[in-house]
Amino acid sequence: MTAFLTAKGPSETVQRRWAVPVDSDDGASSLSASASGVTLDDYALEGDEAVFTLSGGTAAATGTVSVTVTTSQGRELVEKLYIPIVSPDSSAATVQDVVSFALRKVAGIGETPDADQSADAQIGRAHV
Repeated sequence: MTAFLTAKGPSETVQRRWAVPVDSDDGASSLSASASGVTLDDYALEGDEAVFTLSGGTAAATGTVSVTVTTSQGRELVEKLYIPIVSPDSSAATVQDVVSFALRKVAGIGETPDADQSADAQIGRAHV
């Protein structure tokens, strides 16, 4: 499963949360994490949520946070979380710009996502 955290700017220090996917009869008991392309300042478990404090990064790049969670039943969950690093002036970006950026590893760098890929990525966005 691939998970994306909400984007951040290169000069921002932010807190991001990830709900650990555990069974109802299990729970997260320990967490380890490392990062690439973004600075991982701190991390902790709060119940079944992993909380990360992140800073730095390069605009137009994607940082990754590699996470390993051990559950109370001894299961080990390994996940890579992606966090887009956006330019401070990217507020003018369209939904399609954001979708293309997010899907560049799926569609190919420099390629435009096809209609099905774009539609899948936009499911659940607010319509105005």
